[in-house]
Amino acid sequence: MIDKEVATKAISSLTKTKLLELASENDIPVKKSWNKSKILEMLSNSLDKNVVKAIVDDYKSKMEKKRPKKERTGIGKLLEEFTDEGRLSRGEKIDDKVITRIEPFEAGYYFKIKGSGGSIYRVQIGTEKKAIIHDCTDWGTRCIRDRLFCKHIVKSFLTLPKEEAEKILKRMTSEKGRYLPAGFI
Repeated sequence: MIDKEVATKAISSLTKTKLLELASENDIPVKKSWNKSKILEMLSNSLDKNVVKAIVDDYKSKMEKKRPKKERTGIGKLLEEFTDEGRLSRGEKIDDKVITRIEPFEAGYYFKIKGSGGSIYRVQIGTEKKAIIHDCTDWGTRCIRDRLFCKHIVKSFLTLPKEEAEKILKRMTSEKGRYLPAGFI
C-alpha cells in the first residue's frame, strides 16, 4: 500500500505534467498513451527512489501473478533466462513475414524487423565479440538497464536455425555477465 502523502504527491505531479486527467476525486483515468510502468518511470524523478522501487517491484510482482508462465521447451525455455514473460510472448507473436535475416556476417547475425508502426529495427547478434546491438526504444531505455531481451531480440533468436540459436543461448547462459547487452545503435 502506498502512503497517502506519497500518493498525493504522485497524483499532483502527474496532473501537472498532464499524464493524468482528474475526472473526479475517486476516478483517475490515465491517458491512454501511458501504461502504469511508464507512469512509474516518469515519477522516479519526483519521488524518493526507494519508494518508486517498492512501487515498481510490487507492480511487477502483481503482473507476474496475473500472467501465468507458458510451458516452453527448446529455444523458448532458453530465452526465459534472458527476458520476462511479456516480452517473450510478444516476441513469439511477431509475424515471420516482418523479419528479414541478413546472411551471417563474419562475427554473427544481422536482422531487420518491421515494427507495428512501420519503423524498421535492426538487431545484431555478435557471436565473436559477444555483443548484442539493437535500436528499439524498449532496448535503449529499459532492457539494457535491466539486462533483458526485448521482443525483437527474442524474435531474432527464434528466426535462427534451432541448433545455432541453442548454441548461442547456451553459451550466453554460461557467460551471462560477459555477453550482454552491448549497446544501442
